[in-house]
Amino acid sequence: MKEFGQKLLGVFILALFAFVIFKETIGFGPGYASMRQVSNGLSITDAENMHAELGGQRGLPPVVMFTTSWCGICRALEKGLHQLSVPFVSVDIEKDPIAMRYYQAVTRGRTTGVPVTVVGDKQFVGYQIREIVEAITALPHLRQPGAGDAPGQTPA
Repeated sequence: MKEFGQKLLGVFILALFAFVIFKETIGFGPGYASMRQVSNGLSITDAENMHAELGGQRGLPPVVMFTTSWCGICRALEKGLHQLSVPFVSVDIEKDPIAMRYYQAVTRGRTTGVPVTVVGDKQFVGYQIREIVEAITALPHLRQPGAGDAPGQTPA
């Protein structure tokens, strides 16, 4: 029995060590667990160009959500932003190679998981709807969507 306990303790220590080393890769790093915003290294102009190239309408806030088809949190965030009439572009990084290149540039090649939402020069990992809306309202040089604008753009 003592030998089994020692083996179990060894496995636990190894698992804990692996978690500490790989926590950011598996989605428990500081950008995910604390749900904080981080700078993505893009200028506002870069973000506006990325937004337009991925299907966004010029003049609307440059909001791009990087998703995958299997991500439940992505669907919930999309639904929440649609309900708040927040204009955004949602792109599946597994289906769109251009979106994947932007995702890799924004995350600097680190695996952060999805959704990653870019608002101007800020990036949000996970479901952070309040922070995303606050970041959009902090972009004073952009006009608010008019009555004729579509509230949520999702390219096919």
